[in-house]
Parts: sequence; structure tokens; C-alpha cells
Amino acid sequence: MRRLAGWTLLFVFVLSLFGCGKTGGDMRVRGIDSEIYTDEDYLAAVQAVIAGFRDFQGCTLKEISYAGDETVRKEQEYILGFGDYDEGIVLLSSFTVDEHGGDGSLEPNGTYTRWGWYLARKNGGKWNIVTCGYG
Repeated sequence: MRRLAGWTLLFVFVLSLFGCGKTGGDMRVRGIDSEIYTDEDYLAAVQAVIAGFRDFQGCTLKEISYAGDETVRKEQEYILGFGDYDEGIVLLSSFTVDEHGGDGSLEPNGTYTRWGWYLARKNGGKWNIVTCGYG
């Protein structure tokens, strides 16, 4: 039941973002299979990525997914090096870029896949994006 409530909350949240022009009508959030994170942990991180993506001018978010427990374990020390954090997570996204190249730093009319989002938090608090991109 908690899982259904979490997915319902995410669905409502994503629908509320369609007016900002940064998420595509067919934007997809993939489910999570993790021994580390709960659905609630993941959904909170997804919401942080969606909020951070608003800064990607001229881009449309298509998909968000979890990078996997193995990736998170491998990247944990790197993520925690960004500040006073005790937990990190890695998400991946796909997005398209308009004819202007977003803010000019991206390939015009391009599609980016497996764009990494590294997030961290302390004591189960709010997820913060510490870095993103290809790495």
C-alpha cells in the first residue's frame, strides 16, 4: 500500500510540472529494485532531479531511473566528498535539447541518455544534487 501511495504522489507531482515546459508529456520514471533504498527514498531523489532539471533551459526531460546498488556503492565515497553528508544516490536521465542547444552548452537538437545525477543527504533529510553530467 505504501508503494502505491508513493507512486501516486510522484504521478501527481510530475503532472504538476507539465506547465513549466521542462518535462515531456511522455516522461517516464522507472521503478526501483534496491536493497539500499526504499521507494520513498527514491521518489524523493527523483523529485530533487526534476526540480534541478528546471535549470536546463530548452531541454525536455524524458526519463529518470536508478543507476543501481552496485553503482551507488562504487560512487558513495565520491558523492560524500561534496560536503557534510552520510548518504548518496545516483540517478540517470534521458532528455532532449532544442535547436538552440539549451543554454548553449549542449548539442542543438541532441538527445542525452544516461546523464548522471549525484545526490547526497544527511540523516535521511532532503536530497541535494551535488553534481550531474557524464562521468
